[in-house]
Amino acid sequence: LGRFEEARKAYGEAKTIAPDQAAAYIEIGYSRLYSGDGQGALAGYEEAVRRHPKDSVLLHHLGAALFHAGRDTESCATFRRAIEIMKSSGTTSGWDWAHTISWHARCQWEDGRFQELILVSDDYMARETYCSDLGLKILRWRIRAMASLRQYERAERDIRTASRKCGLPSGQVWVESIRSELLEARGDRAEALEAAGKAQNSLDSIQWNARTDCGASVLLACNLGLVLEKIEAPRDAERAYLFGVKESACRPYNRGTAFMHQRLMHLAARRADCAGAKEHHARSLEIYAALGNKTGLEALRKEAEALRPACPGVDSKDAPGR
Repeated sequence: LGRFEEARKAYGEAKTIAPDQAAAYIEIGYSRLYSGDGQGALAGYEEAVRRHPKDSVLLHHLGAALFHAGRDTESCATFRRAIEIMKSSGTTSGWDWAHTISWHARCQWEDGRFQELILVSDDYMARETYCSDLGLKILRWRIRAMASLRQYERAERDIRTASRKCGLPSGQVWVESIRSELLEARGDRAEALEAAGKAQNSLDSIQWNARTDCGASVLLACNLGLVLEKIEAPRDAERAYLFGVKESACRPYNRGTAFMHQRLMHLAARRADCAGAKEHHARSLEIYAALGNKTGLEALRKEAEALRPACPGVDSKDAPGR
């Protein structure tokens, strides 16, 4: 419901009553993070992990908070610790396992460990469903790894399997979005644009549940916007990012939303909408600062500086009303 302050107070009372209950730390950190207190969330999770160093779920949440703070190397190391603990305890199925695997897949892809990522996802896909949001997130990283290795036919087979199995509208949005990424990686611009168009039309038509679907719809919109930018469809990319920003109202302070505002700043400046560029710069700046994301702030500073010739004052602290 987005009532993070009320939730934080309630879980704070629970933590006072039962200070050794890990669940209270998890929910307090979650409420802090998405209400704009990224440093408070990190401090809370770090305290919790000191108390419960073998709690893989706490480690998972710490890894996510580190990611939002732009501390990717530490984030990935934390997810690896969580996975090692899960494996040693035999907890290699269920939601917590899938969630941690989906985050760690990003680390494997960014580190260039493509074959390792594919092997881990082979094991997951053999035992779990493709069609949950977590399964489809893992599939996305799997397809990216295959594309990086130029295993295009194998990737296409996996996408066809997912399309056949995942009949729900939300599943088909994922499938078409993943397909558009693969086609763009292959250089098939026209087909990538067609697949991205299908994904975007479906994304707009689904009634997303703000409580259960928030992360999925925001992630889909962000990825779709990136693909559309790569295939030179800026207005469609802008539409995707704006959808993602609107959907992120349920979790307004997160790295993905800051990044989408950053891209919207760039796209607005590109079409000489300097008021819009300033507005998106201000919002991106606010979110990155709230998360304590120094990496994001530096990238935003450099991009805004590069846009100054087109939009003087784009990085002004005061964004004009529109």
